[in-house]
Order: sequence, then structure tokens, then C-alpha cells
Amino acid sequence: MIDNDIDRLIDTDTIKLFKDGVLTDVDASVVNECHFAIFLNDTYYSDNSRKKAFVDAMNGKCLIFTDTLPQYLKELAIGYCYCNADFEPEDISQVMMADADEESSVAIVFVDDLLVQSKGPKVDHHLAYNTNKNQNIAIQPDKLIEEMKLFSTRSELNRRTGAVHGAEIFDGNSVIRFIEDISNSNAIYKAIGYSLLYGIDMSGCILLTSGKITKENVRACFLSGCHVLVSYSPPTRQAIEYAMEKDVTLICFGRNDTFKVYCGYERIMI
Repeated sequence: MIDNDIDRLIDTDTIKLFKDGVLTDVDASVVNECHFAIFLNDTYYSDNSRKKAFVDAMNGKCLIFTDTLPQYLKELAIGYCYCNADFEPEDISQVMMADADEESSVAIVFVDDLLVQSKGPKVDHHLAYNTNKNQNIAIQPDKLIEEMKLFSTRSELNRRTGAVHGAEIFDGNSVIRFIEDISNSNAIYKAIGYSLLYGIDMSGCILLTSGKITKENVRACFLSGCHVLVSYSPPTRQAIEYAMEKDVTLICFGRNDTFKVYCGYERIMI
């Protein structure tokens, strides 16, 4: 069910609007989602057993089972695996995409040197990779404020449905890629997967997102090599503490020509 056609990602339903004490028929744009499971190579399922894959996925026999916007699924598989399993991008030899049915998709990630496949965040195994990156990116407040204003207008899908989050790779001057999902975390994983798939050096980039920031989000940002995470929404306490620990600049509430810097303010050029 992989689809990049925005009109095919949206259905139109007739619903009831309550206003001024009256119920009226109105048309509403509604976004589509799909089930998505990621399996590693030793849990591979053949073409005629994809339905069984989803039975097993529901029982926890996969790396992740999630609901997502049916686009950038390969990027989601790569980004999630990189941040949550103990291998590097170069260990991935192939990512095979397949539809289980019209509402379900499967990613089979083939890994040459598979070390671990259990679910959940691991230790920061990419630390050596990350510390070789340039962590001294300078943030120009005027350019960041301008980009945050533009960021809020980029999603036609959100304008029409109000149902998606956005994640964006921004190099300080231009947008490298803007990606959407119904889940803020999945949007971030898709952006990171895109950077790995196309060889983008995230150490020179800012990662923007629209949703609340959790420790998982900061960790994904850090592991990608990016040290600046910006959101319109607030962070959790654990996200702030982890950002401080890993020297990630955490900027939230980017609205109305202002933003709040929770840590890493040294990167902001005043």
C-alpha cells in the first residue's frame, strides 16, 4: 500500500458538524493509514505467507508493528532499525518491501552481520560513529525563525486533514527533505532513514518536527549524527535530560518569532 499520491492518501467522508445548536452535513477529509511490520532476515516470510507474518507481528514476533502513513516505508524501516537494533547502515544489504493486503505492508531488512534483533532501545552503540561528526553547527536565529514559519505551511496533507506530523532535514539554508506521518516518532525515523539511504551528513543539519519531543526522539536525533532538534511542541523531562547528556541543542515552542532553548544554547549565534 505504498503511495506517494496525496489524493490517494485522503478519503472524503460526509459527517455531522455541530454549530449554533444545529447538526449539519459537511464533507471531511480523512487521511489513510496502513499497518506496517519490520522483520529481520531470519524471520523472513515468503510471498504466500505474508498474512501469517501479520499474525506473528500481532504476537510480537517482529522488530516493530506500527500504524503509519503509507509512504516512505523503506526509509521508516531503515531509520527505525538503525536507531533500535545493534547494526550500522553498511550492515544492511537489502530492504525488501511487500504488501500483505490492501491495508498492510511488510519490510524485510536483510542484515549481513546481525548482532541483535530484540525490540526496544539499546545502548548508544553508534557513539563512535557519532563523535566523529561535526557537533559545532551554528544556528542563526533569524533563519531558524523564518524556516519554522515555512515548516508549518509545507504539509498540504495536514492542511486538508489536520492528522499528520512533519519532520524536516534543514541544512541552515535550504530544506533537504520534508516527510510526514501520523506518528511524530515515525516521521523522525523516516527522515533519519532518508538521510542514511541517500548519504546525507546530519551533523551539518537541523532536524525539525511538529510533535512533542520524547527521549526516544532525542536519542534518534543524536544517533543520526544531528545535534540540533527543533519542534513546535514541548519536550518531556526525560527528553531534556537526555539532550543535556548527549550535547543536543533542544529548541521547542518555535512560534510567533520566538523559541525556547532547553539546552545547548551555545550553538545559537547572537
